[in-house]
Amino acid sequence: MVIRILDHVSNPSSYKDGEVIYKLLSQEFRSGQKVVLSFDGISSIPSAFVNAALIKLLEEFSFDSIRANLDIVNSTRQLNRLIKDSFSFAATERTHPQTK
Repeated sequence: MVIRILDHVSNPSSYKDGEVIYKLLSQEFRSGQKVVLSFDGISSIPSAFVNAALIKLLEEFSFDSIRANLDIVNSTRQLNRLIKDSFSFAATERTHPQTK
């Protein structure tokens, strides 16, 4: 299954936009499908979008499962870095939560 972000949101600029993509991804993952997520036509996105669309998947799926079933295509180096850094931060928070 290929999910082209711009086919589902006109401007991936908010957490709410990311939730649209999250719902599509999680539905496919739950049905055992591999997903290709296309950033075709997108040059930048805020971290809020990444958090809603991708990092929220960690609430339901393991990082290894996400990694095995999600391919990201048509992405820029900047987008790849943001996604990688967001997953790294989330993984660190889950394994070493801050105590207050």
